[in-house]
Amino acid sequence: NDEPTRLLAKEDVDELTRRYIAAFDARDPDALAALLHEEAVTTIVGSAVEHGRAMARSSSLADWAQEPLDQWARAGVLEGRDVLFVLAREGPDRQPGLYSIIELDAADSAVTAQRIFFFTPELLEHTAGLLGVPVLTHGYSYDGWATAASG
Repeated sequence: NDEPTRLLAKEDVDELTRRYIAAFDARDPDALAALLHEEAVTTIVGSAVEHGRAMARSSSLADWAQEPLDQWARAGVLEGRDVLFVLAREGPDRQPGLYSIIELDAADSAVTAQRIFFFTPELLEHTAGLLGVPVLTHGYSYDGWATAASG
């Protein structure tokens, strides 16, 4: 696809995605879960698949709510695909870096599937390069939060 990788202006983002970003930026796992369809599929690419809103809330959303790094989401386009770029900062004097990428599928005003690219260091490095930002990679599997942002 010839569409460039970039961040989107808020006015170019649909209502469901704006609500997802607001819940994400508020670090509110209950609000995020409420946006998921009851049978939504959450895929942590290369790691796990969660079937249903309840499983996502008790698993990946619960884990995410405990992550220590300051994070926020921004809507964007990655090589023609609508995504959310998750940025994080390792400390107050550090420049924000790309932390993960989330791709959403939606129908009837609910998220029906979300693919979270977290344990995908090559994709994160490639995308950070396209965006011109640093990258925070996590390897290919979870090793504990003390080492999770060691990129």
